[in-house]
Amino acid sequence: MIKKNPYLVLILYSVFLTFTVSFFSALSVISKVNDTGMILFQILAYSLMAFFFTRQIIKSDTPLKKLGFSLKNIDYRIFIMLGIIVLVQPIMFGIDFNIPLSVFLLTVMQMIVIGYTEELLFRGIFFLKLKDKSPVLYVLFSSLIFGLLHSAIAFNPGTGSILVILQVVNAFLIGIIFALIYFLTKKILIVILAHTFFDIFASISNQVSLERNVYSVIVLSILYVFCILVIAIIRKKYNCFGSFNKSISSEIGN
Repeated sequence: MIKKNPYLVLILYSVFLTFTVSFFSALSVISKVNDTGMILFQILAYSLMAFFFTRQIIKSDTPLKKLGFSLKNIDYRIFIMLGIIVLVQPIMFGIDFNIPLSVFLLTVMQMIVIGYTEELLFRGIFFLKLKDKSPVLYVLFSSLIFGLLHSAIAFNPGTGSILVILQVVNAFLIGIIFALIYFLTKKILIVILAHTFFDIFASISNQVSLERNVYSVIVLSILYVFCILVIAIIRKKYNCFGSFNKSISSEIGN
């Protein structure tokens, strides 16, 4: 029954990801490791989940390359608008140049694994499970679950409720942008890279006041609306949902 309900399967996958990451985070706290150790625990957690989700796609007889691990034929305006989004926080908050090089390199590795894992699930697997549904449902459902699961940061000591809300709102909105771009381009690599660079720059930006965090979310929200308008303008350049559905279906049939 569970396997026949794509929504339940996707929710369970998402909860499994959140539980695994939270479990390893708890282990790092119990182990009383330093910042480097906590990052290593996170890398391990996301690496295990990356392996699991990759296996799930392969087991579904869908070639991994069909998700679009290429940047060919992507409209340059998509690169520009994603680049602007990625740079908002470092521009508004400034870069913390006191981060040790070893921590920075581990952070980059951590964000690469996170970007791959989360996009593979929320944009890739969600699409495969909902490919026969409406595109609007795919975009909103994947973004809603993506946003809600970011509320897990509430378990971190000292995280205020307002920051949790801001994190959820931003994750939901940027999830919409990533889902629309994937829907438009059929290239999961572009959203993996955007997600990765967004997280890297967010991680090395200075810690700022709650007020400035609110301002950054407002600025990002305005940019997300602008991105939706750009996507609406350039959508005719790409073949839409149907052609990708047919190619996926034909591969599964073979």
